[in-house]
Amino acid sequence: STIRLLEILPAATENESLFTRLSTADLDSTSLRYEALSYTWGVKSSIDKKHSIYVNGYRQSVTPNLHSALSSLRHHSRSRTLWVDTICINQADVQERCHQILLMARIYAGASKVLIYLGPST
Repeated sequence: STIRLLEILPAATENESLFTRLSTADLDSTSLRYEALSYTWGVKSSIDKKHSIYVNGYRQSVTPNLHSALSSLRHHSRSRTLWVDTICINQADVQERCHQILLMARIYAGASKVLIYLGPST
């Protein structure tokens, strides 16, 4: 089964724009290495306020909480590969969404780590 993975490119500071690469991977590959991200969407009032990241050079809108999660998880000197449901699943394709939902247990089980992001520290 094929999944998409998001590679977050490194940056010197948390405030720099988020540049990422989206690629496909075989979920059955023994050499596959990625972390899965589980995060809260945020409070209703903030969900409508979108932030931008760059995926394969194209601007994509994400929720403020996802933007915060990706910014805080980004390394300074090396890339980091994540599976993030809202980006790695084509949300416009109902058939793909249904298929990927069936794979979610395998996706989380196959991750080297499952990261939980509840929001920025206060």
